[in-house]
Amino acid sequence: MRLVYLERFDDLGAIWSTRGQDYREDSTLARSSGSASVIKNGELLLKVIKDPNNPGKVLTGHEGTEGKFEFTYGKATARIMMPPFHGAHAGFWIQSKDPYAVGRPEIDVVECFGAHNPNRVEGVFVFHTVYYRDTPDGPLLSDQIEVNSKDFGASWHEDYHDYTVHWMPDRYEFYIDDRHTGTVTKGLSDTAKYVVFSMLARDWEAQELREHDPESYVMRVKWLKVWQ
Repeated sequence: MRLVYLERFDDLGAIWSTRGQDYREDSTLARSSGSASVIKNGELLLKVIKDPNNPGKVLTGHEGTEGKFEFTYGKATARIMMPPFHGAHAGFWIQSKDPYAVGRPEIDVVECFGAHNPNRVEGVFVFHTVYYRDTPDGPLLSDQIEVNSKDFGASWHEDYHDYTVHWMPDRYEFYIDDRHTGTVTKGLSDTAKYVVFSMLARDWEAQELREHDPESYVMRVKWLKVWQ
C-alpha cells in the first residue's frame, strides 16, 4: 500500500467541514459548531464548550472530509488522546454518503465514552463498531468489539494511541498501537468513504456531562494517515 493522504493539522484547511450543526431529537443539549474545533500546536482539538447563545447548552467539535477526500479500501490510522470522563464521547470513523443504506455502513474505528473514574484499575472500555443494514427497510444493526484500556497502559486519557482500521472487501481489521484488536465481517461495503472526527454529547449523557466542567472534554488528534 502507498500513503495517499497525510494530515498533520497545521491548519483546518478546506478539506474539512463542520458537521451536525443543528439540534437533533436525541441531542437537544448539544449541537456541533466550528467554534468547538481548534487547531493548536499542530493538533486538532475537538472540544465541548458552553453555547454563548443558549444557556445550559453546549457546542461540540465535529469535522469531516465529505465531498473533499474519500477512499475505497485501504488503511486509515489516527493518533489520538481521548478525554477522561463520561458525559460526551469521542470518535474516529469513516462513512459513505447516504449512510446506513445497504452497503453503506458507518465504521467506527474507535469510540471512547470515558469513565466516572478514568484512573480505575479495571480499565475503560473503548469500542470498534460497524453499523449497517442488511435490507433497505431493515433495522440498523451493529457488530461491536470491546477493548479494555488497561491492556494499553494505565493512563488512557493521558497518552496518545494509534487507532487503525484496515478495510478490505471481505472484512474490517482493527488495531490499537499496531496490536490487532479484532475483526468484523458484517456490514461489508465497496462504496467510497470519508473521514470523521467527532466529540458528541447526546441527551442520554447529559447527567454525566453536568457533573464535569465542559472544558475537560477535549479530543486531541495529532495526525491522520490513509494508505491504499
